Amino acid sequence: MLIKLPVKTTVTVLALSLFTSSVLAGSKKLIPTFPSLVLCTQRGHVIHILQNKINWEYDGDGQAIEIQPQPAEGRVLVAGGPRQAYLLRKVDSGLRVVWDWSGLEGVSIVSAVAADWNLKGEPSLILGADALGKRLILAEAKSTGVKIRWQYPLTVIPLRVRLCPDSGNFLVLLTDGSLQEIKFQEDKLIWQWNSAQNSTRVLDALREPQGDTFVAQADGTVFSLHSDKSIGWKTTLPFQNPARKLDQVFLTLFKKNGRRWLMVSAHDLKGPGATDILYLLDAGNGKVANLSDHLGKEIYPPIISASPDEPSYYRKEQ
Repeated sequence: MLIKLPVKTTVTVLALSLFTSSVLAGSKKLIPTFPSLVLCTQRGHVIHILQNKINWEYDGDGQAIEIQPQPAEGRVLVAGGPRQAYLLRKVDSGLRVVWDWSGLEGVSIVSAVAADWNLKGEPSLILGADALGKRLILAEAKSTGVKIRWQYPLTVIPLRVRLCPDSGNFLVLLTDGSLQEIKFQEDKLIWQWNSAQNSTRVLDALREPQGDTFVAQADGTVFSLHSDKSIGWKTTLPFQNPARKLDQVFLTLFKKNGRRWLMVSAHDLKGPGATDILYLLDAGNGKVANLSDHLGKEIYPPIISASPDEPSYYRKEQ
């Protein structure tokens, strides 16, 4: 399928702002800037942001909920909607859907990530969270004759699934707020964390190559968990009204200038004054290094998820 690109827009959609004095008072350090981004919006569209402008937009069948850039240039993996999961490729004349899972019956994919790649850097196996079947599946990245190579039953509906770059295992966030790490070679639960003692809802979680797990909650708290479940650092995102809760949070990792950064896309659906804010956190200590709000909310729709326009680093560094 080929989708023509819209006429190039000059609307500035992100204002990369400096912190107020209350956040970086007296700091002389260089404030890191945000990279180019790919977004899933509340309208279910996929948008590419380049130099603070919309570079291209795909309607995503109106139901795109999650996106993951791939090592192959111009390819992004998208989850959600009637296609379930699909690979979107940028070409000179527009955008092309390389493959999709629309023919995979009896599933409702709410989260998907690449689990293996071919020599071109395109995903060959996809790890998906199936809300309908209440399970994790590992299936082939193609449109026809898709084989589910592996599946793991869950007792609770999954919300998000991630690949653990430190172990190659699978990390799943369930709708009850608990986290489980599954060793798929043995169909075995080897690590879990439960937020039952905390009344604040967990909205996303992500494992880093060094082995820590980052967790984001609806009250704007982000923290790191060590493998022994002890908390490494804890940060409260600035400029959030404590009387209100976040509805959407999406975590991504990237490296810049030799440092590890945790990007947090946070959205508050509740009006009035609903906002989208992107944060950059130092992955080593949790300190907020920068934030970004957007202008022209009537043009730039609310975000479900945002990711740097570059592949995450998936494997543990030696």
